[in-house]
Amino acid sequence: MNVLEESGRQDMSSATLRVTELVECAGVIASLIPIPTPGCVKAVVLIPGCGQEQRITDGLRLATAIQASTIIWAGQNEEEMRVCGRPNEGKIRQAMTTLPDGVPASPFERVILNPMARHSKDQAEFVLAAMQEHGIDSCLITVPGWHMMRLYLTFVATAVQMGFFPKLFPFPVAGDAPIKPESQKHLESGYGDIWQASAGELTRCLEYRKDVADLRQLRTYIEKAGIL
Repeated sequence: MNVLEESGRQDMSSATLRVTELVECAGVIASLIPIPTPGCVKAVVLIPGCGQEQRITDGLRLATAIQASTIIWAGQNEEEMRVCGRPNEGKIRQAMTTLPDGVPASPFERVILNPMARHSKDQAEFVLAAMQEHGIDSCLITVPGWHMMRLYLTFVATAVQMGFFPKLFPFPVAGDAPIKPESQKHLESGYGDIWQASAGELTRCLEYRKDVADLRQLRTYIEKAGIL
């Protein structure tokens, strides 16, 4: 066996181990999803993206139900905004006072807006810095289920790097409308439907591994945050 073949086998073995770890991480993350009750957390984090109307509406309804004091808008990728439309800050703030069907939203004490984020790592850094600045020690991270593992592990890796350990709870909300192949590419979910989106996220966990927590980092975070 030559050097290149040996290197290829080592890379494949490393990727297999990483996928095994990600499966374990997914199980742990699922066990962290809380039963939403009033006062269970201080903030709800909204992660905008293509098909964002439903996910944002669901996030706001959740924030209302649990009487969260703070909403954090994590920011959206500029390419996604070209595909899905640029969110209007005024409309966002209006949505946070009245929900679409006229149901009044809770009077949030604080709305923190990030106008733009290049990727999930940017979103995590912004949200965690905002939580640190405002003394927020707990939040629900709302995002469609297909995106949750990579996003949550990105938040965990960032928290460990910062040495800041608030209670971060994953909370899946409604999935995005599929992006058809003939339309522009959706940077996060890729082409097609929810099946392709979910598979694509596993690939991205491997591609962006320096930004995504491994099992060791997830254990460290859970112990430090006292989340289980």
